[in-house]
Amino acid sequence: MRYFLFPAILFLLVGCSDTSRDEYDIPGKLESTHEKQMEVILEKLSESIKSNPSNPLNYFKRAWWQYGEGNYDEALIDITRAERLSPNSGEILFLKSAILYKSGKENALENALYAEDQDFVSPDLYTLIGNLYLDKRNFGKAEEYFRKAENIYPYNSDLFNGKGRYYAMLRDTVTAVNFFKRAIHTRPGVFEYYDDLIKIYGKARQIDSALHLNEMAIAKFPDKKELLYNKGLILENAGLLDSSAGIYRQFLKVEPERFDVYERIGNIYFRKKNYPAAFITYNKWAELDNDNPMPRLKAARSYIAQDNLPAAKYYLVKSLEKYPGNALLKAELDAVNYRIESGALRSYTPSGAENYNEKDKEDERVFDRSLEINTIPKRKTTLISRDSTRN
Repeated sequence: MRYFLFPAILFLLVGCSDTSRDEYDIPGKLESTHEKQMEVILEKLSESIKSNPSNPLNYFKRAWWQYGEGNYDEALIDITRAERLSPNSGEILFLKSAILYKSGKENALENALYAEDQDFVSPDLYTLIGNLYLDKRNFGKAEEYFRKAENIYPYNSDLFNGKGRYYAMLRDTVTAVNFFKRAIHTRPGVFEYYDDLIKIYGKARQIDSALHLNEMAIAKFPDKKELLYNKGLILENAGLLDSSAGIYRQFLKVEPERFDVYERIGNIYFRKKNYPAAFITYNKWAELDNDNPMPRLKAARSYIAQDNLPAAKYYLVKSLEKYPGNALLKAELDAVNYRIESGALRSYTPSGAENYNEKDKEDERVFDRSLEINTIPKRKTTLISRDSTRN
């Protein structure tokens, strides 16, 4: 039975080749900057693939580096080609599963379990499977695989983070925080560990701890724009609404298509009874997110909250032209028409709980990987001398 620690795979890959070391080894000395290093590594691997396109190892190597850089689409192309050449390799199937998981694509669990079937035994694989089951809220299976990983190597930082997520989802905040801290202490250079712990502190209303860790993360990971969003979320949860809205507006300058942030700003204005500003924000969200009727519903409610029923009616009618048959918009229009016809023009309270129940929604999605902030574009690494196998 084979036991693998995934970081050790790279060491094996660098030293393994079925041809001369001079031609195929990754250079030992790299250029000074990270981008230049990656150019050299990927160029060398591309040359190796051109020289020997039937060797799955070089595709695996290049997929590994692309995966590490967050270039998941490129990595998936390479690992898929490696799999075609060596379909029963547990190492290849494991990396494919990790790539699918990180990129939010389907079949990650299927590939991970298939890797296990190939007698590939690794604490990293078991931790990955545990996280995949955790996303499906299958806590029993998640615990089983975390235990398997721990039996092989109990000091795995990804395992600590996975167990932190596990206890967070069980609402055992104290235990979750301890595991997240262990993950950060073990590998302080991994952004996701900070991000998860910041969210835990925020939901526990430990505002000072959340802000302190978030500022540490901003200093350590200046390119991670979502940390600015985290700061806004922390301030919002602390009830510092004006400060939160200001941070969210800063975030929109670098991520103007983050529609959920427009919703949060609109909700803040609505809670502060600044209904005109809420309408402007919701309407801007509606203009950007054309496939979603919710911003139009909320914009209409901003009119209703001002007792401007004719404007609300007109807005809802126009919205239903775009979304004919939408039940929420139709119900709101019926309610507005009833109030107009009955003369009940004041003392309106929006019917939906979504304006005021953001806490419960956020609690549900803090550790739902499908809803985490993964829309920040990853920096693409330039491939020098791209090989013809990509055609």
